[in-house]
Amino acid sequence: MSAGLELAAVTFGYGGTPVLKGFCLSVQPGEAVALLGPNGCGKTTLLRLASGVRHADQGAVLVGGCPVRRYGRKELARIVATLPQELDVPPGWSVREVVALGRTPHVSLLGSATSTDRASMDWAMDLARCTDLADWEYGTLSGGQKQRVALAMAVAQQPRLLLLDEPTSHLDLRYRAALLDAIRELHEGLGLTVLAAMHDPTLAALYFPRLLLIA
Repeated sequence: MSAGLELAAVTFGYGGTPVLKGFCLSVQPGEAVALLGPNGCGKTTLLRLASGVRHADQGAVLVGGCPVRRYGRKELARIVATLPQELDVPPGWSVREVVALGRTPHVSLLGSATSTDRASMDWAMDLARCTDLADWEYGTLSGGQKQRVALAMAVAQQPRLLLLDEPTSHLDLRYRAALLDAIRELHEGLGLTVLAAMHDPTLAALYFPRLLLIA
């Protein structure tokens, strides 16, 4: 089941300088929306508010109809997954170990991965088209391969809302198309709600039914 997102009259800033002021946004469950705008307009900040990493100075941020502040960290991680521009992965980690991080919200503090967790990881890698990389060292991968692994990690969380922070930055055109194809398949196949900060308006228009420009 997908989850909607609503920002109601949200104001947020850094060091007293507003980045978003009285901002409103409504993303319906199962919708795919691309955020467009110049650097510094607040796209990444908006995603941080939606993921609970930051909290609004004023206004309300609701995920699945509930204020983000009311969710526990683990509970929110079962609903919202974020695909960042880059992952900070320790040297020597395999792709499978990176994808396993996506199962963290579903595993108890002292628990180990179950057959369900392993099946979810295999399913996520298949959807993100990186099954063949499972035993590779993450640090040896190309930029496009790393983004597919990051997508698999996010999918392994089994979220209801997927947030993407300029997922195609630093990728060549071939890898951009492959990654966005996979994201579109996730949206259409699973009914996943997707909100993506995008830099390229042409790509955004090709892959997202709704575009939102932030000035």
